[in-house]
Amino acid sequence: MALLVNKKLIGDIKIEGYEALLNPKLKGKIAFTDPSKSSTGLTIIANILQTVGA
Repeated sequence: MALLVNKKLIGDIKIEGYEALLNPKLKGKIAFTDPSKSSTGLTIIANILQTVGA
């Protein structure tokens, strides 16, 4: 899995892992495939949940 980061969009926010995606300043700035329509999207969500311990 890889995270692609648009540095122009996030400014000085540091992204070093999935936990960084919980930053409220990133609300509305995160996109990924729909897990109900893509097995890759489902894998990504499962991986994120397993990694952050949710």
